[in-house]
Amino acid sequence: MVDEDRIELLSVGVDVGSSTSHLAFSNLVLERDVKSPTKRFEIKERNIIYEGKIIDTPLLDNNTIDIERLSVFFQEEYRQAGIDSGDIKSGAVIVTGETAKKENAKQIVEVLSEGSGNFVAATAGANFESLLTAMGSGAVERSRRYNKTILSCDIGGGTSNIAISKGGRVLSTSCISIGGRLLGIGPEGRIWRIDKPAVEVMKELGLDYRIGDRIPEEDAEKIAARFAEALLEVMSGPACSSLAKRLMVTDDPDFPHRIDEYMFSGGVAELIYG
Repeated sequence: MVDEDRIELLSVGVDVGSSTSHLAFSNLVLERDVKSPTKRFEIKERNIIYEGKIIDTPLLDNNTIDIERLSVFFQEEYRQAGIDSGDIKSGAVIVTGETAKKENAKQIVEVLSEGSGNFVAATAGANFESLLTAMGSGAVERSRRYNKTILSCDIGGGTSNIAISKGGRVLSTSCISIGGRLLGIGPEGRIWRIDKPAVEVMKELGLDYRIGDRIPEEDAEKIAARFAEALLEVMSGPACSSLAKRLMVTDDPDFPHRIDEYMFSGGVAELIYG
């Protein structure tokens, strides 16, 4: 006998970010809310059955995602997990940070959804991404559990997403173009990537480097330090310097009277916390 009030399905979640990409497979259990006028289904259980490895998001150039390499990677992940694309009944693809601005970002969902069930695709806007990172990092839950006002900052490859949470609610969000992959430097000090925000910082510092140039360590440190200063400026609010204002993607966050705690997440946070 089929239970019409309970559904189990296999789902995939895909994140394609400025720096890295990965996926995870989950078993979802949905149950009908019999008390709801619409008798809608709600997710009651979510069990992750496979978390894939994390790769650098492949790019053909500064403006184009390498869809072919990304597709090959995800196909290999399906094989590693022992899952056929036809078994997927639902999925979500989210494209975040600087990657969302790439010319062919919308093609990602077409590639991933081929042969699968219903997919939801989202190119996360800056404020929405800040909301997601606050929830995913645990900042929102921590603010509820300890009744604190927490400023969370998720530092990715191209942007830093800021959110202020209090009592389990996100009060304000913001975003600035500061991240760990805006200036790519190889092992021998040669530059292989320069994004616009890095150019802005170099101009302010009186530096002029191009892709292929060798940059001295002291100049790279100056650039990193200036990025850090601008980020701290916004986190203590508001953005006052001309550089910080130019790097802002959204408005400044609305600050309450007091911030009880600061939290960091994202790839750069691993270097902060050690």
